[in-house]
Formats: sequence, structure tokens, C-alpha cells
Amino acid sequence: STAGTAVNYELWERDKKIIDLGEDWDPSGEDINDVYFPLLPRGENYKLKIRSLWDSTLWDDSDSTFTIIGNVIKILEPNKKEIWEVGSTQDIHWKRNIDFTGSDMRFELWNNSTETKELGTVNSLYNNGIYSFIVPSVASGTDYKIRLYSILNPEFYGENNEPLSILNRSAAKDWERYE
Repeated sequence: STAGTAVNYELWERDKKIIDLGEDWDPSGEDINDVYFPLLPRGENYKLKIRSLWDSTLWDDSDSTFTIIGNVIKILEPNKKEIWEVGSTQDIHWKRNIDFTGSDMRFELWNNSTETKELGTVNSLYNNGIYSFIVPSVASGTDYKIRLYSILNPEFYGENNEPLSILNRSAAKDWERYE
């Protein structure tokens, strides 16, 4: 049997196929190709399998396992130190891999590793988006994070890299610290 000239790239973790990564075709049957990974769960036992599209019983996989250190959800913005004022409108730019997260997502505001406020939910079939919200009334502080959770699979979440500062002007003593 011949492998033919077309192949499919598959990502496997242990003995489970995780996702198809695309196909390639070359008339000579030989090719060097870049394979791009989508947002994926962290893991240490991944392998890349290349399977013939002519005869699916013909395949080869990577000689050793590799580690993926990413995540299926990523907050793109905010991702630097910012100061947000209570009552202001802010945007969260995000992306995710819907194959793992499902379409329903929940946005939360966290402070000191504790959920402070739910900011809302979104149902989207797109892998990226912008979510606008009004900063809720919370105590002024410098250690706030935005978390975006999968409602279908809550173990998948992403958060901004740098902590945010939130300023609540209704507390005059806090205002002096930020001026």
C-alpha cells in the first residue's frame, strides 16, 4: 500500500486524539511544513501524528513527547498595569479555542486570588471578541485581575498577566494615593 501525497496532522495526548491540525499535499509525496497549534490545554505527553489521507492505516508520530505550556483561553487586553476608575467603561479583548471551552463564557473580577464580582457572561461562536462592562463599585486596590471562564469546562480559564488598579473616588483617602 502507498501513503500517497496527502497527509493529515493530528495532535495526540497519550492515547487520545485531541484535535486535527490541518492537512497538506505535495505532488512528490515529500514536504517540510510548519504546523501551527491553536490555543490548547497545558500538558506534558503530547505527540504529533501524521496520517496518510490515502490510507489511514499508514502513519508516523513524533519520536518523543513534548509539553504545551499554553492555555485554551487568553486575555489579550488588559495586559499591562492600568488604573481603572469605578463606574468607567472598560473593554476586555479575549480569544479562546471553542473546541475546549464551548460557547458560553463568564467574566469575573478577582482581588487577592478571591472572586470579587461577576462582570457578565457571553455566548459566542467566535474564537475571539471584545467584552465591554462598567467597572463595579469595589474597594480601591492594586491587585485586581480579570478572569474569563468556560461555563462548560470551568477548569479552563484565562486571566490578564499584570494586576490592575481600581480607584474608587468615593473614598477620598484612596484618591490621594493614586494622584
